Formats: sequence, C-alpha cells, structure tokens
Amino acid sequence: DHWASLAPYGITTLSGDDFSGVDTVLPRSVPYPDGTGSDWLHIVYISDLDPGFVGFDNSTWTNSPVKHFRIACVDPDQIPVPIYEYTLIDWPNYVKPDSIKDTTLAIENTGNATLNITVTTEEDTGPAGWLSASGFAAVIPDGAGNTDVGTITMDATGITQAKINAAGGHIVVKGRVLFTHDGPSDIDTLTVFLIVTDTVLLTKWDTISTGVISLAVATNGQYGGGGDAGEEGVRMDYWYDPAECDTVDSIVGLTEYYLYDGSFVVGGIVDTGGGVDTILSNQIFSQGPRNFSSVYSLEAAAAPVTDGMLQTWSTGKMVNHDSSLAFNVTYYAPQVTTTYGNQNNKTWHADQQFITKSLKVWSNDGLDHDSIVVGDAIDWDIPSDQKDSGGTGSDNRGEVNSALGLIYFIGAEFGIDTAAGAECQENDARFGGMAYSYTTYFTKSTNKWTTNDTLYGGYAEANARYVYTGWDDNELYFNMSAATGLIPWFHSNPDSAETDLHGVLTYEFKYNLAVNDTLVVYTVLASVREDLSGPGRIEELADKGRNFTHYFGCCRGLHGDLNNDNVDANVLDLTFSVDRIFRGGQAAVCSGEADANSDKSILDVLDLTFLVDRIFRGGDPPQSCGTPPS
Repeated sequence: DHWASLAPYGITTLSGDDFSGVDTVLPRSVPYPDGTGSDWLHIVYISDLDPGFVGFDNSTWTNSPVKHFRIACVDPDQIPVPIYEYTLIDWPNYVKPDSIKDTTLAIENTGNATLNITVTTEEDTGPAGWLSASGFAAVIPDGAGNTDVGTITMDATGITQAKINAAGGHIVVKGRVLFTHDGPSDIDTLTVFLIVTDTVLLTKWDTISTGVISLAVATNGQYGGGGDAGEEGVRMDYWYDPAECDTVDSIVGLTEYYLYDGSFVVGGIVDTGGGVDTILSNQIFSQGPRNFSSVYSLEAAAAPVTDGMLQTWSTGKMVNHDSSLAFNVTYYAPQVTTTYGNQNNKTWHADQQFITKSLKVWSNDGLDHDSIVVGDAIDWDIPSDQKDSGGTGSDNRGEVNSALGLIYFIGAEFGIDTAAGAECQENDARFGGMAYSYTTYFTKSTNKWTTNDTLYGGYAEANARYVYTGWDDNELYFNMSAATGLIPWFHSNPDSAETDLHGVLTYEFKYNLAVNDTLVVYTVLASVREDLSGPGRIEELADKGRNFTHYFGCCRGLHGDLNNDNVDANVLDLTFSVDRIFRGGQAAVCSGEADANSDKSILDVLDLTFLVDRIFRGGDPPQSCGTPPS
C-alpha cells in the first residue's frame, strides 16, 4: 500500500521488499495527483527506533513503515552564524602564581551574510582586570576570508605563591568573554576558568586485578577506558584465563571486552556563568579538558597495593570543572575466592569474579550543594557473536534483580556456531553487571555516620538512543530522575531485544550535601565467563559482593576504627563500642572495622576486651584489613 500511495510523488524504485529508494528526496515543483500544488519538498523515511547501519549493525532489517512529509520551498534568510573554536577554557588551562597566559581563539562565520561582532569580558572572581580579549575584528565576512583569530589574555599577577599555599595548593578564578553580534543568538559566551597553581596533574591509568578479572582505572574516575587504556585484559574479561576458549581475533565477537567504559556521575542543575544548565561531572568516553562535565585529578595516585587477600587502588582527590565538589574512588579486588565462617553474622565472602569500589563525594568550596544527583554510568559490551562476521560483538540483553540492586547484561547468541571462525562457546552464557551495596553519610551537625541500603533507581538503555550521538547531560539527568526503580531493557520489536546497551545506577537524586558532610557509596562490578544455567552466578556475585563491601571493602588500613574518624583502635573507638554494646548506641558504619579482634563477628564483648587490652595494656595491634578473619 505504501508503494502505491507514494508512486505519484516520484517513488518509482520500490517494489516488494526493495528499500533502495526510501531515501529519495524529490525535486521542487512536484504536482500532486489531483493537479494542485507545487514548490514543495517531499521527504520519505523509514520509521525504525533502533536501526542498524554500516559499521555498527545493532539491529536486524525490519518491516518498518515508510513515512513521508512535505515542507514548502522558500528562499533562505540572509543570516550570519558565528562558530567558535571552543566555548570553554578550563583544565588543564593553568598558570603559575604571578604569571600571564595568552591563548588564541578562532571564529568562523558559517552563515551567508556579514557578521558584525563586539567582544567584551566579565569577571566573577580574581583580581580586577585579570581577563581581557584583544585582536578580534569587528566585521567578519561570509564566504572567502570568513575566519578571524583573536587573543584571550589571563593575567594572574597578584595571585602569589603565598596565597596559593593558604588556599590549599590552587586557586580557581572565573570569568567570561562575551561576543555580541547580529547572528541568531545575539550573544555567545566563552566561559573561562583559570587555575592558578604550581603544577597540574594529567590523567594516569593503572590496572587493578583479582588474578582472574582485571579493570583499567584512571585518576579522573574513569574505568574501562573505552577499549583504549591499559594493556589487553583490563576490561573485566577472561582473555588470559585458561578457561576462555576465544582469545584470537579471528573468532567473531570481542571477548576481550565485558565492561567497555564507565564513570561515576555527580552533578545537577547549576549556573555555568552563561546561564543555568545541567552539568553532570563524569568521564565516561573520555570527556577530556574544556568541558563542563570533565573531572580533574589533584593528587598523584600510587600503584595498586596488595595486602593479604586484598588489592586496593585509589584515584586520590579529584574535583569537578570549577573545584566546587571533590571526589575520590577506591577500588577493592579480592585475591581469593573464599567464604569465611558459616554462622549468622559471621559469614563473609570474597570472590575473584567481582571488583568493588567506593565513591566519596564532599564539598570542596566551603559551601552547601543542594539537589545533586549521584550515580554510575557504564557501557557494557558482553561478548556476542552477532548475526554475521561483520558484527561488533556488543549486542546484549539487559535485565535486573531489584532485590539485589543489580542490573546485568547477557551476551547475545545468533546461532553461527557451526560457521567458519565461529565462537567456541555460547555467548548467551556470558554475563556482566553492576550492583548497589549501600551508602554511608557523615553529617557534621550531629558528628555521626549513618547507613542506607535503599537504591533510588537504575536502568538499561540502548546506546543508539543516547550514546552514539554524544552523551547529553540533560538527557542523562532526566533518565536518572525518571527511573525510580530498576528498569530492564525492553523493546516491543523482537529484533531489538538484543542491542548495544549501557546501564545507569542512581544512588541519590536531589540530595542536599552540606558543607563538611560526606557521602560514600559502595558498588559491585562483576562478570561471568560462562553460566549455562542462566543468571544464577551473576546474582550470586552481586550478593557476595554486597557482603564483601560490608566487611572487607569498607575497611581501611587496620581493623578497629569503629567511629570512622580514620584513627584505628583508640579511646574514642572504645567509647563508641561501650555505647553500642551497653546502651544501644549507633552501629558501626563498617562491619569490618568493628571486628576489632578479627574473629568474624561484629562488635561484641570480645572486641571490647581486645580494645581495652590494646589501649591500656599494650596488647597486640589490630590486624590489617587484608588479613583473612580467623
């Protein structure tokens, strides 16, 4: 029926299942069948929410409806349109104290009329006159010679080393360059953040490993690396596991990827200096510099540390684009697969098929930050064989287990096992996922830590909708707000049941972070090489991983820091234990820290006796967090 109805408009190449003409754009002056009308442009298109395309064949061909619409042909308006080389000056843009820095900016007039433009500056913080612009032409023609170059000068004279030291090592000054013109937007803004410090730290990558799975981790909070960071075998895969039968590139499917790339997501609706916008600090897909969403490292990270049954690695301190919020991520990789104890309240699990992490968020500018969102976004690529040898191996199904706070992804199996070069195991037996453990909060006004294990929400979604066109903060913020429970990937078209997916967990939404308060979130990242029975193993890993974070993952250094003040086994911890045991006081935030004598049980009289002996009689010190409980 579609072919017949479109034939009068010039669609003559369609017949049967022939799609060769669906992208035809008809010329002007095409008469309607009734002889009326002309000077209209007809556009014909296929309605398919998740289409496949060359290079990323993420769905099958579909019997989708052919649709069309028409628009009037009119002469174009004569409008100048300025395009700027960049619209943000940010990290790693910096100067040393009492120094001056110039940077050039190119402006191109891509419109079809002459651009008249004036350039001015505004300063929010810093010494008067630190920001200036020079050398920009007042008129930029269209056509030939339509590009102009000027200079942005940032002068930190007066911001001395003594002031830098007093501010904790760096000062950020903020301003903007305003371009007023006769184009469509009237005024365009170049926001400028100048970091005044002695040295900046660029992103450093490392690898944390359980000995079975490994993960690339970076000092800007990114992990996975988009397939580009670190050596082979750092994306929670089994490439170097003797049990993995597919470790050659000639076999269809990318078995060296399970977790392609990920990052924490923290932010909200803020004033950017050029208006109110949604800014979510994250590094997924390598945001890089000069971006409001970028995250920057302020501390050099040491190499991973292996202590007994634990390997740990910390990013050090990170900040968002204007240094108003600070972050830290610490990873914990079990070196054993063991269950410690078999009694209620005395059973703790470790497993070499998960890695856990903690995300710490606090105010860095001495101000309250209201209505922030806190979560994680991960692009999972569980190995799949795809439909043909040109597949990318990234089509997955996305499922959830709400009771475990788990979003997991399943490799797709298209049944080419007998084809030459086919994969050597069923890829729909491969799994990977992310699970929420719990959140702790330090409230300065009460000087106490509290614990919450209720997840706000999360979802699995298609990359074709939200990733391929560029991850947008506004879309991500909206999706995080709308998912108030765990939502699996669902599509009414069977051919899109498996597609390239990502997952998002939202721990807090519109959370009010007061100055001097701290929020810490614990999560689990896990993968399974083969589970022929279904999702049982990935669910087991989520459960064990949550258990692990409560005892091993939250413990720092030595056991015995019951009150979470970063000092192990002192009088304050003893007072805390007395209050808890005999007066029903606050529970310890970390069960592992509360097991002072490392006997697997949480804060009982034996732990109290251990502390008394340690503090007043010179008894044995607590064991390290990496020492297995006895």
